Amino acid sequence: MRYRNTISGEVIEVDAPISGEFWEDADEAEAREAAEEADAEDSEEAETEDDEADEPNKRGGKKA
Repeated sequence: MRYRNTISGEVIEVDAPISGEFWEDADEAEAREAAEEADAEDSEEAETEDDEADEPNKRGGKKA
């Protein structure tokens, strides 16, 4: 089992489960962070697509 210290980021390998407020399962933490990064990238891509969709409206000419 791998645990990560939530303060220092140190990862340790242990044979028995440990507990404490400063330790988390390293594999679960890495999976959660990967999912969060993917969500953030998806959000950034969506914002870029929204901005590109708005551009034609910004380029309109003067009203007669």
